[in-house]
Amino acid sequence: MQHPVKRVGRILLPVISAYLFTFILAQVFYLVLLLGAGVSVEALDQWVLAITAGVELLFFPLGIRMYRRDQKRRSPWNKKIKNQKPEFLLLFFMGMGLSQLTNIFVSLLGLAQYSKEYEELLENSISSQSIFLQIFTVCLVAPAFEELIFRGLLFQRIRDYLSPIWAIIISSVIFGIYHGNLLQAVYAFIFGMFLALAVEYTGTLRAGILMHMSGNLYSILLQNFGMDLLEIGNGIFYLEILFGLTIIVVAGCIYYRKKAKKQQIRLK
Repeated sequence: MQHPVKRVGRILLPVISAYLFTFILAQVFYLVLLLGAGVSVEALDQWVLAITAGVELLFFPLGIRMYRRDQKRRSPWNKKIKNQKPEFLLLFFMGMGLSQLTNIFVSLLGLAQYSKEYEELLENSISSQSIFLQIFTVCLVAPAFEELIFRGLLFQRIRDYLSPIWAIIISSVIFGIYHGNLLQAVYAFIFGMFLALAVEYTGTLRAGILMHMSGNLYSILLQNFGMDLLEIGNGIFYLEILFGLTIIVVAGCIYYRKKAKKQQIRLK
């Protein structure tokens, strides 16, 4: 039996490696821009998305290698993959709905006041960029990177030692902490729980990636076109979208819960 300290080290290694790799490399890029390209400190915000996408893409070879090695070494019990193809269209809209509902819930908690400056800085660094760079970084690269680290490696490594429900909770807590501020931590924890459930119930990491991508896409579209959307029919059209997505989320949760029971997938 592996020593507990080694287990913890194995579990946390992907997260620590990803954080250090992307953080250090990002600082190198910022120094190059400041010292080599003559970019001012004030103008660095314009490079945040591009650098984020770059450092995360550079980590993919190492992350994928770790993931594939894990899959090969995993015991037969943990390799019981449910080979049914997940319903990608359903998962896509569930990701959008869960993103919206989680945002509403977090807003009701009144946590924005504790992360106001950080949120403004983050929003400015994103909204000032082209919609194409926003979609590429926030909706494609970042979700794939985070799902590889947190659901592909962290969640499944915890699951090697504990029950699925504990793996879901612990990995989601770490996912929240990784985001660095209270508002995003709560959002990431809740959303991360559903992403881990999707991976557990479908047996494929692609389910989590798709839901994460669609959730981020929905947030980006609202950030850029939300005011225009609210003007259509005095906000009625937006409420119809919200209602429709809520129905899809509820129906999807019921569907996957019933499917899990049929396949005898247990979280405890």
